[in-house]
Amino acid sequence: MLLHRFLTEQKIEWRKGMEMCSSESIKQGVMAGLGIAFISAHTIAVEVEEERLAVLDVAGTPLVRHWYLVRLQEKNYFQPASLFGNFSRKAVGNFSQSYKATNLASIL
Repeated sequence: MLLHRFLTEQKIEWRKGMEMCSSESIKQGVMAGLGIAFISAHTIAVEVEEERLAVLDVAGTPLVRHWYLVRLQEKNYFQPASLFGNFSRKAVGNFSQSYKATNLASIL
């Protein structure tokens, strides 16, 4: 959906050639010469550093994704998970105020 929205906003007509379900298969496909791909930068960091893949300079990128941290509401968690939840609420609160993002703290 993210890619589809990006291409539509850029007024780029496209035809899906294939779809792969894992980052590793996408990387291997590109390295085998099957085409190009939109993929997370951290997923290809090693391959880019080793010059096995190259990042193309495309207007309108990088694309920003929204991530959500969720938990089962009625479950009591061990201390490490509770501490991480508390940390996340504080960090997300600061982030959402400065970035005007969805207040994810309310989900936690």
